[in-house]
Amino acid sequence: MRTYPGDPKVWDTMPENLRSDDSHKVIIGEDFLASITGDWNSYSKHINPSTIAKQVGGKLIPPK
Repeated sequence: MRTYPGDPKVWDTMPENLRSDDSHKVIIGEDFLASITGDWNSYSKHINPSTIAKQVGGKLIPPK
């Protein structure tokens, strides 16, 4: 487990490893942060991270 200073909901100060990129997607909700790892162009292409974010009441964080 890792902890990070600051509010992860403030995108400008979010640590780089808590941002979405090619291998993982980050979802932030009212009281949670989730990171989903996958190969979005291969075995995970049938999974839509935006749909997951909506289902859990969160927001998908875009890559920087």
